Amino acid sequence: MTFWILAAILAFIATLCVVMPLAKNKDELVPDIQLDKALYRARINEIDQDLKLGRISSQQAEAAKSEEGRKLISIAKFEKADEAQSTSARSINFYRVLQGVCLISIPIISLSLYLFLGSPFIPDQSLASRISADPAGQSLEENVSRVEAHLAKSPNDASGWAVLAPVYTRMNRFNDAANAWSRVLQLNPKYPEVRSMIAEALLNTTGGVVTKKARDLFLAELKINPASAKSRYYIALSLSQEGRFEEASKSWQLLIDGTNPQAPWLATAKQYRDDAMKRSGIKPSPKLELPKGAITKGPTKEQILAAQKMNDKDRNLMIQSMVDGLAEKLNADPSDQQGWLRLIRAYNVLGNNQSAKSAIYTAINAHASDVRFIASLNEIQQMMEKQDKQK
Repeated sequence: MTFWILAAILAFIATLCVVMPLAKNKDELVPDIQLDKALYRARINEIDQDLKLGRISSQQAEAAKSEEGRKLISIAKFEKADEAQSTSARSINFYRVLQGVCLISIPIISLSLYLFLGSPFIPDQSLASRISADPAGQSLEENVSRVEAHLAKSPNDASGWAVLAPVYTRMNRFNDAANAWSRVLQLNPKYPEVRSMIAEALLNTTGGVVTKKARDLFLAELKINPASAKSRYYIALSLSQEGRFEEASKSWQLLIDGTNPQAPWLATAKQYRDDAMKRSGIKPSPKLELPKGAITKGPTKEQILAAQKMNDKDRNLMIQSMVDGLAEKLNADPSDQQGWLRLIRAYNVLGNNQSAKSAIYTAINAHASDVRFIASLNEIQQMMEKQDKQK
């Protein structure tokens, strides 16, 4: 309703702008008799001037004045009066018709064009309504706006910042990602690998160069989580970038020895190691590799029957091997969301919360654009933190 009131006001103003110049005063359309009188006086003065200069005689001057007087009287009484009245009537009638046409046509034409070109019956889509809509049918940018609006009202929601940060990375908003992870660190210092996440976001802003600030963050993460492969990877990379190739080759080798063979970045780490060894003059030592296809599969029927006869220790070892097999599959193909949830819960049941936290971090990176899945992972993380506090 508000829109139509505003539209009517604007149409009224537009109509006035056209009609007002046409509203001529009747007096302005009637010829002014005073102009004829002024011309008469000018002609009389001209005749007197000619008489003084001797151009005409007194009789001629009187005759000329009489003639001019008759013209003035004739024009004023007959010709000018009739012409003015007829012209005035015609002009006034014309302008009145034109005013009426404008008063009617401008609003009608404006409304018709809007109904044809516009969409008056579609409800408005304000930012607030888009934020409150179902996120499943929204674009990535709309979901980001939704989370940002939530965080503007609840800036101390660490889980919200943790959801938003990887999405910023996916959108190449690396400074925003670093700031978001910094908020997570400030609100929840125990969040898994949060320091390495800040450092990695900073790396994206420097084109992959490991700065001192990023290196310090990776070192801080290693003090808390020595198993952080990400931190060890980038610390080794920083040594290579600084030209400390002998130290770098050792760091790369330690990382490779303790890494899952199915890790997607393992081939890159080996290339960096070989390059560092070549530059430092170290010759690589032969290393036995597992044959292709030697990947642990799920338990067979015989293994399940055997597990029922095992003691608790042996059974736990067998379960651990099954969990490791699931972890290898997810490292090779991280697209299985349900697989990640099973792996995290399995680690939690086994009491290996550190591995569970690392799995949460890896799953978040693998599904950075899936806001709902990341939210589920953060809920699991919060439950694990509550369990740690209760112990």
